[in-house]
Amino acid sequence: MSSTQILVQEPLLVRLSPVSSYTTFTIYVKTNHPAFSVPKSSCRRKYSEFQWLRQILIRHHPYRNPPQLPPSVFFLNSKDEKFLEERRHGLQVFLRELIGVPCYLGEKAVHMFLQTELSTDCIEENIKGIRDDSVIKNAK
Repeated sequence: MSSTQILVQEPLLVRLSPVSSYTTFTIYVKTNHPAFSVPKSSCRRKYSEFQWLRQILIRHHPYRNPPQLPPSVFFLNSKDEKFLEERRHGLQVFLRELIGVPCYLGEKAVHMFLQTELSTDCIEENIKGIRDDSVIKNAK
């Protein structure tokens, strides 16, 4: 029987300037599901990249409603541990629900998002056929 475990952990604050920052989370994937190219991987993603993935899924599957993401906030106290834990949990629920939908599990964007450090621009170019990156070569 195939199974896939997804954990979203380790929030990390990235400061761009004294007034600009964002938080990334590590996504851990452990699977024996045949849809995945590698059995174990990890990558870091920020919230806006999760939003990008959801928009890709809406565009590719307009008759499906992908899982919801936790709410977006414009101003955040990056030391607010309760908020970061709620966001981490919401992102983990989003990914777990996502891989439970067969049409999403077949999406190249989903696999590249979960199992590589490629930017969303590079993933988009792979979807369009401009690039041909491999999950196996880019998995971490």
